Amino acid sequence: MNNLKRLRKEQGLTVTELARRLSISQANLTKIENSQIGLKPDLAEKIAAILNVSPQAIEPQNALKQPNGLTELEIINPEVLNLPAHTTLPILNQLPTKTCFLYIMPDDTMAPTLLKHELVIVDTSCQNFQENGLYLLKTQDNFELVRLQRFKENQVKVIFDNKNYESYEIPASELTIKAKILYAVNLKKLG
Repeated sequence: MNNLKRLRKEQGLTVTELARRLSISQANLTKIENSQIGLKPDLAEKIAAILNVSPQAIEPQNALKQPNGLTELEIINPEVLNLPAHTTLPILNQLPTKTCFLYIMPDDTMAPTLLKHELVIVDTSCQNFQENGLYLLKTQDNFELVRLQRFKENQVKVIFDNKNYESYEIPASELTIKAKILYAVNLKKLG
């Protein structure tokens, strides 16, 4: 995600006010803030001028290339480990960095596959169900990492690898997928 929403709020501007000053619809500005549509360079420059920041300040800060072959990825949910907002960790550079983030498993719902507090690399460019696999879903107020499996033509089975949690079926159209899971990083191996 880009930093537009945070920067706008820091300056005390509402979505309505910024949209009016940019001569775009409030709906489109909201979609840009939520990375549902891309931010074009000319619009980024206009926004930067209004917010009195550089256009680069609006760009996603989730991936910062390092000269040593590593990339710093931002953690989506750092509060799970009581880390500050915008915490990053170094990961190898072979990722689509603008769309990759780290997610910390907050619980044991996917054990033994993924353990509590294990780091998972997610790709936010995949926000719809394409094939069976591990996905990060957006629920009411948080995220949920699950295994999705096509059940019937328009039905998907949501599976938790931990047998203490009940799987369920849902229409594919009702899923709010935020990312596809690329792979996990075992913290014990890092330590």
